[in-house]
Amino acid sequence: MDFTASELKILLLNPLFQGFSLLDLNKALSCLNAKKLLLKKDTFLFEEGEKAELAFLLLEGKIDLVRYSSKGDLNILESFKPGDSLGEAYAIKEKMNYGVSALVKEDGSALALNLKAVLKKLDCKYSQMVITRLVILLADKDLLMKDKLNVLAEKGLKGKVLSFLFSLAHGKKNEYFSIPFSREEMASFLCCDRSSLSRLLSSMAKEGLIEYKKNKFLLK
Repeated sequence: MDFTASELKILLLNPLFQGFSLLDLNKALSCLNAKKLLLKKDTFLFEEGEKAELAFLLLEGKIDLVRYSSKGDLNILESFKPGDSLGEAYAIKEKMNYGVSALVKEDGSALALNLKAVLKKLDCKYSQMVITRLVILLADKDLLMKDKLNVLAEKGLKGKVLSFLFSLAHGKKNEYFSIPFSREEMASFLCCDRSSLSRLLSSMAKEGLIEYKKNKFLLK
């Protein structure tokens, strides 16, 4: 299945293909046996416990990394938009199963890449280029995970919310920014119930700490 011009543009912006020309990108996709997958809303790209064989780069749509709690509640761990990649850490290791599930939230498409095969493809000059970029990408993701742990380590829901919003605002105040979650998804990410979160946000707005409308926030 061929990639569209807009999908190729998204791929060129991803760290795995940073610095590639359009010609090199097309050659790399062919050389590395990259595949295009169509995604359907409310299905799983992969599920927890499934054998990890592929890494993915989202081209269109939205995907949430989720995990079920012991009570059966669905908790959102991370949300992905076009241009983001997922599953790399699982897919590159031998005899590894996915530790989370990837739930498709909107119809779309994704690139699928067998990283273990890429490692062994010594006759393809693009293999080492992608692997080098993958190491940097995984390091960046490790730092982002530490940021999330810092958010969840805050005492009390108010502390978690402020830390979460500051991380997305990149330290800027008095400037609106968007969050990638609905209110229910935000509550899941912060491990609280939606009603408690809604009450807290309303209280914080009355205190003059924040302004918000749907998924747009401003820190004061």
